[in-house]
Amino acid sequence: MSRRRYAIIGLGHRSQMYIDALLGDWRDAGQLVAFCDVNPTRMEYYNDRGEAAGYARVPCISPTSSMPSLPQPTRWSLRPRMRPTPAMSARRWTRASTSWSRSP
Repeated sequence: MSRRRYAIIGLGHRSQMYIDALLGDWRDAGQLVAFCDVNPTRMEYYNDRGEAAGYARVPCISPTSSMPSLPQPTRWSLRPRMRPTPAMSARRWTRASTSWSRSP
């Protein structure tokens, strides 16, 4: 069975469960290859834990510094939409100011 390679994206509380498994009981099934998080301290912490368990340090990627700038959303992409259901039949639903209302 070949070892899978894992890059952990987001090092919040839940990721600890997966990292602990890959550093412990499931060591032979998978290998940590990278960390990605907005908090560099968390990435250092998990790299230190990996070194203590016998792993080599893995690359740490910060999405704020390595991600290309994204285009600004347009007005049309922010428009809320509601899909018609059979109960709505041919009626059209629109959003008026802050509440949903049915248009004729």
